[in-house]
Amino acid sequence: MTVSATPPDEVEGALRRSEERYRMLVDAVPELLWARTSDGQEAFFNQSWFAFTGLSEEELRSSGWLSVVHPRDRPLVESHRSHAHEIAQAYAVEARFRRYDGSYCWHLVRVTPLRNDDGGIGAWFGSAIDIDDRKRSEEARGFLAEAGKVLATSLDYETILASVAHLAVSHLADWCAIDVVEDSSIRRLVVAHVDPAKEHLAQRLRDGYPPDSTTPRGVARALATGEPEMIPEISDAMLATSVKEVELRDLLIALGLRSAMVVPMVAHGQVLGAISFATAESGRHYSQADLNLAEDLASRAALALDNAALYRRTQEAVHERELLLSVASHELKNPLASLLGYARLIHGRLASGKAPTDKDRYGLGLIVDQGERLSRMLDLLLDLSRIEAGRLVIERAPVDLGALIGRVVEELKPTLDVHTMTYDKPADPVIVTGDELRLEQVLRNLIGNAVKYSPAGGPILVRIRRNDGQARVEVRDHGLGIPADAVPHLFQRFYRAKNIGSPTVGGLGVGLYVVKEIITRHGGTIDVRSIEGEGSTFTFCLPLP
Repeated sequence: MTVSATPPDEVEGALRRSEERYRMLVDAVPELLWARTSDGQEAFFNQSWFAFTGLSEEELRSSGWLSVVHPRDRPLVESHRSHAHEIAQAYAVEARFRRYDGSYCWHLVRVTPLRNDDGGIGAWFGSAIDIDDRKRSEEARGFLAEAGKVLATSLDYETILASVAHLAVSHLADWCAIDVVEDSSIRRLVVAHVDPAKEHLAQRLRDGYPPDSTTPRGVARALATGEPEMIPEISDAMLATSVKEVELRDLLIALGLRSAMVVPMVAHGQVLGAISFATAESGRHYSQADLNLAEDLASRAALALDNAALYRRTQEAVHERELLLSVASHELKNPLASLLGYARLIHGRLASGKAPTDKDRYGLGLIVDQGERLSRMLDLLLDLSRIEAGRLVIERAPVDLGALIGRVVEELKPTLDVHTMTYDKPADPVIVTGDELRLEQVLRNLIGNAVKYSPAGGPILVRIRRNDGQARVEVRDHGLGIPADAVPHLFQRFYRAKNIGSPTVGGLGVGLYVVKEIITRHGGTIDVRSIEGEGSTFTFCLPLP
């Protein structure tokens, strides 16, 4: 039997068709496939490479596939490749590849040697599979786990924010800033940059261009609405049209921002601040997944800040309690010692059958005075407790404030030795709606302070006037006065100005706090004007019906 040979042109045609089918198959797969000769020449790239990178075949052949690997990942890939070439074995490594838009995507790279008939390596065949979603999901879980650990290490407000910013620039951003709301204004507390060489630019941005509360976008919008904002792509053209100030625009361009997010920090429905994230050197463009991750971080940071604030308030409360106990024990001990001393003396004389003397009568008067002083202190402590518990009750009824002041002044005048008290009373009744007993408590406290803080004596003036629909009451003395730095703190709990800490001028440091609470609950205001060494004027205003 004779077998005819296949003509050479048919064989060549069959091989060509086979190669074309192979090429079509290779070009159709979504994975990045390539081949490299044993002498280091790039031999082949499939169409997915050109679509993914935006580079031509000539550009890829001249620069090599490693040129699209992220600079931070390239040393690892080169190390794996070098070792694989030494042992003539396949290798696998995870790395980020630069896409046509400048962003990077994670790929699983596998490179296998293709051997000749003699067992030598004729080429290396590589494939890269997109694992970006999985990798970012893993990174997100690891990032949030690390964030949880970092946020749990401190209860200090600024330490927490600094930790959040540096954590962000190591995982989620090239540049990060954190702003908080303080006294109805926006304050930028932290700025961080992944590149130390550009840290000064970020600092210039913080110091020279603080957040503008009037801007309808960015930080101000996030703080006002509690909603996040994302700008997937920032171009120089966008900055040119949206940022009018030339120096600021040039600074932002120098930072090289490419994408940005602003996310509010919200805890228990309250917006505490906002975190700004931006990319630059990495070329990364933010996605919805990134925004979700940023919101998760901001939520954890907000809870950490809320816990820190709660801890700080608790520590302050403990300190205030300790201070109160210390001051109260001292202030209560003095009148109690005097009271008990005279009581024992009189008791001893009466027990021995001796008739009372002028000294005994003086002692009885002192016992009454000190007993009343103790009663006033205990009343203040009870009022403080009622205020803190929300149980301070104001019984409202029409009160002739002018007549009330006149009665209190007349009752106190006989108790004064080195002071003269004048009441500048109004011509007509001044009627307010309020609690007469509580308003009397306010007057007695303010007049008592005027007496106490002018130990050398002198005039005390009390007057009342109508002013812009309000009853305006002033109590003026010419005593010690109040240091200027103490005035803003005077109505705080347990605060006592530094120049009144002598044994002759005592107090619990809660009287003016209670006074302010009473006036505030009447819908009024109270303030003080004072010059140290020249005296003080306390003024409270109540609305007229």
